[in-house]
Amino acid sequence: MAAADIVSVETVQAEEAVSPVPSPRATASLQSAPADIPALLQKAGAQHHLDPDLLASVVHAESDGQTHAVSRAGARGLMQLMPATAKHLGVRDSFAAEQNIAGGTAYLDALLIYYHEDIALALAAYNAGPAAVDRYHGIPPYAETRRYVERVIHDFNQRKLREARQRSSHAPLLSMVAIATATAK
Repeated sequence: MAAADIVSVETVQAEEAVSPVPSPRATASLQSAPADIPALLQKAGAQHHLDPDLLASVVHAESDGQTHAVSRAGARGLMQLMPATAKHLGVRDSFAAEQNIAGGTAYLDALLIYYHEDIALALAAYNAGPAAVDRYHGIPPYAETRRYVERVIHDFNQRKLREARQRSSHAPLLSMVAIATATAK
């Protein structure tokens, strides 16, 4: 963009720049939201060998599951893709849950590869951009980005903890069923 094309410059706090704000399109088409976002996350995770719980944590932090969320910075959809990033990833409609999740997952996968599977750095780059992570040789000193990384990792850990608790709470039931079945024979 040429300097002459700039009409105005507006300073926006980083926190405001990424908080999801429902677009007018969102309120008009809430009924078009997919019923099974977890299935879409499972599918995308399997395609990129990423844990669907990690993807769910990113979706939770980015859009709180709002298919038509739009940030003040212009990021769109469940995984809050910027229009240029979405276009680069082949996402034609950032509000189409399957496309947005596929694009966001591919982007996160590429960041994980670039940062040698360092989840914190990949998440920081997802939030602030790889240029910021590279410039600071780590998580940038932006409060919003640091909170974002902490929030996603905390949410992911909580999901894994709930999953482990569910497995362990079912184990005694399965053992009792096996004992009851063996005893009945």
